[in-house]
Amino acid sequence: MKSKRRGPGFTLIELLVVIAVIALLMGILLPALNKAKKQGKAVRCLSNLKQIGYAMYLYAQDNDNKVVRAEGTKNLKPGQKPVYWPTAYMRYIGGSKTDNVSYYYEVDVYDCPSYPDKEQTIDYIVSSFNFQNPEGECWEPTPLANFPRPGSTIYMADYAYHQVSPPMQIVRKEDVQNPDEFRHKLWWLDAYKTSHLPSAPDNSRRVARERHGNNTNCLFVDGHSGKMNSMEMTTYDWGLPRTYGTP
Repeated sequence: MKSKRRGPGFTLIELLVVIAVIALLMGILLPALNKAKKQGKAVRCLSNLKQIGYAMYLYAQDNDNKVVRAEGTKNLKPGQKPVYWPTAYMRYIGGSKTDNVSYYYEVDVYDCPSYPDKEQTIDYIVSSFNFQNPEGECWEPTPLANFPRPGSTIYMADYAYHQVSPPMQIVRKEDVQNPDEFRHKLWWLDAYKTSHLPSAPDNSRRVARERHGNNTNCLFVDGHSGKMNSMEMTTYDWGLPRTYGTP
């Protein structure tokens, strides 16, 4: 009885060559795929900021053309409630139409997909630079007309993340159960002095330095979003005169 002839197959050397070629292709493609993934996250972050910009303008139309600045309770008039930007803007971008800050985390655009700690629910910080007094902080809602250079003045930017003591404030969903602690954490989510910029040391920096490569994503006062070279950012980009300080 004749045995069946086997068809052509791979030799061991040919198999090893195929494996080597696949490994080489993976080595070439994976960095490109990772880069594309990071770029996709950066674009989504810019889209988030753009949507917050729409909400900012819609809020301004309903509130004497003013936008929210620092998170805090200073300078409140009797019976006046503090205003937090995550609550103020959420009704205009798909969140609850309420002033109850407990529902702020319903808004997905407050989350940057590149933020390292996934428990963080607010990944952006607002400007509270005081244009009348550069040494102070602006707590009051501010008329849009008061911002200098709307097309190049930053209103909001990526919030920093780094391991320091004390650590960066991570605002978690469960924090709303303790209003005092929650408000304390929200107080960190603003920038108002040179030491908060990307070029500052870890123990004071609040604006992200390397979230998207060497760039920081920003929302500008005129409502557009864009990226800036982190280490070239100065207080002038936040609305202060060129003569005031350097990073």
